[in-house]
Amino acid sequence: MSRKTRIVLALLIVAGVLGYRYFLQRAGGETATTERNETTASTSSPATLTKLGSLAFKPCSLDSPFAAEPIEAHCTTLSVAENPAAPDGRKLALNIAWLPASNDAEIEPDPVFFLAGGPGQAAVATYPQLDAAFKEVRKHRHVILVDQRGTGESNPLNCKSTDDNINEVTPTLAGQQATTCRDTLGKRADLRFYTTTDAVRDLDSVRKAIGAATINLVGVSYGTRVAQQYAMRHPATTRSIVL
Repeated sequence: MSRKTRIVLALLIVAGVLGYRYFLQRAGGETATTERNETTASTSSPATLTKLGSLAFKPCSLDSPFAAEPIEAHCTTLSVAENPAAPDGRKLALNIAWLPASNDAEIEPDPVFFLAGGPGQAAVATYPQLDAAFKEVRKHRHVILVDQRGTGESNPLNCKSTDDNINEVTPTLAGQQATTCRDTLGKRADLRFYTTTDAVRDLDSVRKAIGAATINLVGVSYGTRVAQQYAMRHPATTRSIVL
């Protein structure tokens, strides 16, 4: 087997593992989150709120089947208009997690925003398995995770798959499934406003809400596109991007 072939196979294996991990998170995340929230509600006292900018956060834990242990964080939501041209219309609650810098005496003013891939992956659910890579960053900078609208806990746009009961998926059948999915989601979301442009606008809304003059963006996969789009539209508030 040639060296080039071995490299290609290795990359395919890595991609497969990451995809399987994401599938497991999507399949089991909702149940695990519900159970954890119910347990916390019945055994703990009212959470102490901590403010960052104008947002009030409460203690929370971020976990993953592939993380060594839960990561202590602070969580909140930010209400934004689904349609920016209709501020009094339907609202979305953006799911946000804040991982405070560990060195209280030397915190830099520009936090790091982690942008997940996909499109479709959620930053809050994806981050825990990558936390080790942010070890040095987290000493002096806060890390902010925002579930992009349509993902995670920010009005997720998910459709049930029926492929398990079908022997062969044809282009015609795939088109029918896509149409059904679109029509189903359209009953609770205006799909015109779940684009990268809208995600960039949401990120800047979060930046303003936490009181950060500039931010650093770390993008993975599709997140690299979001980072570049943000930097293009908001150069004055972009300190750095890592793709």
